[in-house]
Amino acid sequence: MKLRTPHNLTAKARKMGSEAMRLKALQNENNQKATALIVSLRNAGNSYGKIADELNKSGFKTSRAVNLPRLRF
Repeated sequence: MKLRTPHNLTAKARKMGSEAMRLKALQNENNQKATALIVSLRNAGNSYGKIADELNKSGFKTSRAVNLPRLRF
């Protein structure tokens, strides 16, 4: 299959691309470390805002290399 053709816009092709990105994210070492820290902090009773602050202090960035936003729920 050639790139940048209408054939790549099928539901099957989109699903394959989505699954490839999901697997890449799961296998990323930084994502694994961040997840472990998030679970630990959440189990300790920290709010999502405090977790974001801690991730930022620890040097974690989003996939676009920016600090994590401090969300309120």
